[in-house]
Amino acid sequence: MTGVDTTSRRPFPLQVAHQADEPAHALLLRTVAHNGSSSFRRVLRNCGVPSNHSVAKADLMLVAHLCGADEEMLRHATAQRLDEGVELLGQWLRSEYFSEMWRRWCPACLAEEPYHRVWWDVTTVTACPFHGVELVNRCGCDKPLRHGEHAMTHCRLTHDLREVEACSVSAVDAEVDSYVVHRLLGTGQHPHPLLDSTSLGKALHVMERLGRSLLAETMTVDQARRAFGIGQLLRAGYRALAEFPVNLDQLLDELVSRRTEADRTSTIRTYGSLLRWLRNEPGIRSDCPLASAIRQEIDRHAEKNFIVPHRIVVDGAPAVGVPMGVIASQLGMNVELSMRLAKTLDYPVASDHPIGNMMPPAVVGPYLERVRSLETMDAVMQILGVRRQIAIELADLGHLAYVCRPFDRNKPAKGKRGDKRDRRLRDAQWNNWYFEPGTASAFLDGLRSLVRPDVSVAPEDLVNMYWPTKMFATRAEVLRLVLDGTLPLRAIDQQASGMSGLMVSRSEAQRIMKLERRDGYPLREAAPMMGMNYNQLRSCISNELVVPVGEGTNLSITQAMIDAFKATYIRTAELSSMLGVKGPRVVIRHLSENGVDPIETTGEIALTLYRREEAVRAALRSPRPKVFKNSTERLRHQNALGLPLAPSFKHHAIRPDWNKRSKDRSGRVRTTDCK
Repeated sequence: MTGVDTTSRRPFPLQVAHQADEPAHALLLRTVAHNGSSSFRRVLRNCGVPSNHSVAKADLMLVAHLCGADEEMLRHATAQRLDEGVELLGQWLRSEYFSEMWRRWCPACLAEEPYHRVWWDVTTVTACPFHGVELVNRCGCDKPLRHGEHAMTHCRLTHDLREVEACSVSAVDAEVDSYVVHRLLGTGQHPHPLLDSTSLGKALHVMERLGRSLLAETMTVDQARRAFGIGQLLRAGYRALAEFPVNLDQLLDELVSRRTEADRTSTIRTYGSLLRWLRNEPGIRSDCPLASAIRQEIDRHAEKNFIVPHRIVVDGAPAVGVPMGVIASQLGMNVELSMRLAKTLDYPVASDHPIGNMMPPAVVGPYLERVRSLETMDAVMQILGVRRQIAIELADLGHLAYVCRPFDRNKPAKGKRGDKRDRRLRDAQWNNWYFEPGTASAFLDGLRSLVRPDVSVAPEDLVNMYWPTKMFATRAEVLRLVLDGTLPLRAIDQQASGMSGLMVSRSEAQRIMKLERRDGYPLREAAPMMGMNYNQLRSCISNELVVPVGEGTNLSITQAMIDAFKATYIRTAELSSMLGVKGPRVVIRHLSENGVDPIETTGEIALTLYRREEAVRAALRSPRPKVFKNSTERLRHQNALGLPLAPSFKHHAIRPDWNKRSKDRSGRVRTTDCK
């Protein structure tokens, strides 16, 4: 406002009646034309509107004085630009929804009453709801008209604006225009409780965003306006809010149908930019009842359609899955073990879920009940009264039906030391065996049913059923003989628990085991008898120096083989005592100086095995080996005699082999390099 002193200005002699929806600049131009003048720009300049500026800058007090109009009514019908938007006809609009630069009009309205309606300048209104035609913005010159430069009904080239052809619009397409215009005019027609609870500017903003989500979700707002027009976006948004919430649910269903199954685990990814805008837009997220109602409906729709982080699909129907971590915590075990149990027991698990493994809620209860009914290793050991190793052997032999074991023995080891991860998991408290319920009791009852009491067996002759293992037999062999009836059970010790109370006759066991015994000695017993350890004996077998009896794990060495080996070969340890020196290095060097080399073998027996006749003859005929204080003295001696300066012992790459069951885990592998 310019604040011009109105006492020095005389009103126009001829005046026109001000209409309720006529802005100040339109009333001024109509009054000027009514007084026979066409100097519109000069009059506007005198009222505070510079050239090429918006006509909204006109001084309302001066215009009301010159036109003889009520200042408050004129102010009510004229757009008031504020920092946060535009105030018009008692309604608040966003600044982008109003333009007072270029004229738009309805030819039919101008023909009825020739004055400018201020709602024509609302950019969201694209059609006249009273005549069902689109608003036009070009005259017969096919040029747009600026405000303040033309008469109300004619352009400067005298084209009649009332005769411009306008396209007709159906009532359905004009429903949003009808709502906006009637709300601006305050007629009370077309009420919409949800929209009426929000300012008109925010309602239009929300409707436009709804339309963009439906028609052009991947476009920006400006791109969507250029592609579809703001009118079409508003119509789509208005229809989505009609019959709330039915139509809105249809829009949300359309958004959900565009998403992949992975996207439907997140409300943001499912409802896209619409929900993000409703949550983050200033002025919308906090004090907008319409946006709040839409957000609540989106939350209800998400709950109804299982749009949740734990969403899974079971038999084609969505459901809220239960994380396997939650189930595992209820069972007191690790998630991996819980997953393994679920797969073993054929319970469905969504293992490809973006945020983790899920189980359908309908099967969680039965799964928990099934797992809790399983027997652990401790329970089986208590029922059978045996040590853990014996229970494991029974499971491996198939006598105890188990669902899950701590680690899979058939799983290939990673490297020579085995799978470190399996070994670490094996020590965890939750990592355990899980047996079928009742399997231990059923096995024990089966053994007890095999008891055949014999009064001829003296009580002192009764021993535990595993006593025959002392007679060169494994527990598996003894159990096989018991189960097939070869070794009968004679009594049950009521004071002992489980299998510890099953008794056999010592004399019967000795007689039967003699028939079942194999020839020779096991490798572990034969090795020290041959002057070596178990791994060295295995090296001899690998190099075919000894051919054991049997196959697989039932290998044995007969006494004849032991005698033949000791008569043919000799170790450096025996030669050391014969020569009166310590350690194999001196023996190897001494024999090498006398032209005797060890047998070419591989493994742990390499460099320490000689042919007895040759080595003993050289050791007895040659002088006693010279022992040096240090390597320098030895090298000087070898150089003086013209002997090779190679070291007397070859180094080995040592990689401990923790899979070996003996105490020797050196894992020596002979190398070709000499140091």
